[in-house]
Amino acid sequence: MIRKLFYLVMAGIVVAGSLVCAGCPMEPEEDGLPSTKGKFTLTGVDVAEGKYAFIITNLTSDGAEKILGITDANKDGSLLKGAQIKNATVNIPLYMYTTSSQEVRSYGGDDTVNSITIVVSDKQKLKQPEEFEKVDKSVTFSNVTFSGGKAAKDIADAYTNNLK
Repeated sequence: MIRKLFYLVMAGIVVAGSLVCAGCPMEPEEDGLPSTKGKFTLTGVDVAEGKYAFIITNLTSDGAEKILGITDANKDGSLLKGAQIKNATVNIPLYMYTTSSQEVRSYGGDDTVNSITIVVSDKQKLKQPEEFEKVDKSVTFSNVTFSGGKAAKDIADAYTNNLK
């Protein structure tokens, strides 16, 4: 009798847990970044294997809109999380940041950017701007064209390369 009661109580706990989780939202957390279709793919970066890549570049000439290449950020944007370089490749999610509204949203534009610099760090998270500006490992490309928010470059095509 005690054994049946034990199994009955356990079954009730499992069912109750399932019902509670069924009502859980499947959306990202309130503080996280929205999903994005934008992506910058950098290939040929075997010299930076295991490190982390970040992008902050002006989309408009006045700097009112910027493209951010990060995987996540804290709520006030002071701590940025980079994308890890694996198998000599990194896919960096792209977001657009508008300074006037301080809004971050998915980037999916068809734009040409005069210059884009990918900063590479040993750290997965960088404090913005102080740590971000101190990183001396980077690679820069000129005239990068995005289509549907996507662009790809090989390190051999870089305008400058300070990863060595």
